[in-house]
Amino acid sequence: MDSRLRSKFNAEFTPEKYAALLRCVNESEKWPADFRLSETPIFLTSEFRDEVVRAANEIVAQTRTPAFARHADNAIPRGLEVPNQPSHPNFLVLDFGICAEGTRLVPRLIELQAFPSLFGFQLLLLGCLRHAYPAIPKNWTSSFGGIRDDDYIEILRSTVIADSAPENVILLEIEPEKQKTRIDFACTESLLGIRSVSVTDKAIVAHLSDGRIVSVPLEWSWRLSEATPEQRARWEIIGDGQGVHWPDVDEDIGVDGLLRGAPAKRPSQRAIQQSPPMARSSAVARRAPRPDEQTERKRKRK
Repeated sequence: MDSRLRSKFNAEFTPEKYAALLRCVNESEKWPADFRLSETPIFLTSEFRDEVVRAANEIVAQTRTPAFARHADNAIPRGLEVPNQPSHPNFLVLDFGICAEGTRLVPRLIELQAFPSLFGFQLLLLGCLRHAYPAIPKNWTSSFGGIRDDDYIEILRSTVIADSAPENVILLEIEPEKQKTRIDFACTESLLGIRSVSVTDKAIVAHLSDGRIVSVPLEWSWRLSEATPEQRARWEIIGDGQGVHWPDVDEDIGVDGLLRGAPAKRPSQRAIQQSPPMARSSAVARRAPRPDEQTERKRKRK
């Protein structure tokens, strides 16, 4: 560890500064941190940081081999695949423990996860640490690659939003307001301007980009109401973000349908068989046409 920074931090630490850190984290967003925050960061030397980065890169390289891909494919039960899943995840999180090996401290892998959790919260925590503890240099960062704050946000934005409009991108979770990491949902919404959508066993909840929260009973979409939690968890974005599609139950949710607020009537089996695919979406879930459908419609009008 960096003994100079550690000594300076310890000498200046007070309970009041820690309380300021907690206030900063818990009062900056609409939801607080529902987990304990350490009184202090750890201060790594550049040598130890490089050792951690080297270990992480070696592990990531292993996940990109054909052999690993075969093992990973077999690890996912059939029927639980995510639609439009890329060959590699955009996010990897490696948790390391710091262990003693003789007279040295060495990194040891605890677990590897492939989901974008706490990337928004990480930047909030860094800012609050700098604010609460003047002993931390302003150029000190929690980014192992030394990425500046503005560049970090831009990388996060280009990865999550890409070339879509923020209002066409959602954070989908089962009751995000009840998750331990809900503060990260709030941070990501603030940083990127995207909103959370929740589908539970009771309601469909959409957090719109203008701050409104629209909630309708799950029964209004009879397909989602009868779907299993696993089926409701498999979804894909429609077009440029006009809505959300659940392929397992052939259901589509659009913001316009939620705002109209009309419960869906269950059609008869005969009506379902005779109606075209575009007419089979629930009233509350009527979807916008996909780009290929729009092109076909224009072609027919000509």
